[in-house]
Amino acid sequence: QRQMCIRDSTWAVDTTIVGLAVGVSLDPDRVGWDAGTIGDEQIVYTHTLTNLGNAPDTFVITMASRSDSDWLPVNPTLNPTQVSLGQWESATVTVTFYVPGGASARTENWLVITATSQNDTQFTDIATDKTVAGWNHGITFAPDRMASGLPNQQILYTHRLTNTGNYTDTFDLTYVSSQGWNVSITPATTELFAGETTHEGRDIQVGVRVPITALAGTVDQTVVTARSQTDPQGTYALVTDTTTVSR
Repeated sequence: QRQMCIRDSTWAVDTTIVGLAVGVSLDPDRVGWDAGTIGDEQIVYTHTLTNLGNAPDTFVITMASRSDSDWLPVNPTLNPTQVSLGQWESATVTVTFYVPGGASARTENWLVITATSQNDTQFTDIATDKTVAGWNHGITFAPDRMASGLPNQQILYTHRLTNTGNYTDTFDLTYVSSQGWNVSITPATTELFAGETTHEGRDIQVGVRVPITALAGTVDQTVVTARSQTDPQGTYALVTDTTTVSR
């Protein structure tokens, strides 16, 4: 005969409660300017506020001008000053003000925008808006060059970049090769003071590598663009390096 043994069974339940996590992001920092026109000029900055916490939160947004500013904004407006957001929701924060017409050229102001969580006021994030009065951008980039090279040879071209504006600026260097050849640019980014020109040992060097399979007589045109980081749409210049494959 087979005997059966029946045992009592019990259950254990593990309960996990999700705690409150608080987080906030306010981005990006901005840099702007007025062109030194007569009278007050309006400046508008936009930032993105994001609730990084795991619960709905309300954020209070404040604005302050740095005490060592050379001038103060006229009629500064912050919108909104308070906003409620669900988890991972975002909202746009807009800063609007006027640069006073009497502000001296190349003088600066910093506005610090702070977003503070109301779930836990220890959690804040800031964005900084830097504004330069009377900033006139400018750039020259030269010269166009041409050379010949054998397959698997790198041709080096040198160009001179000048910041013709009246304030320090940073320029990014990019290229487009008509043949899709390998190109290097040194440096890829350079900062120049007002009126400063790159010089020997610091000029822009463009290296164009002729492919080992390139046919004699093939021509590549590499267009190199120097573009202002602060005014990329309005302040840029081009040079063209033309490379012909030698026999």
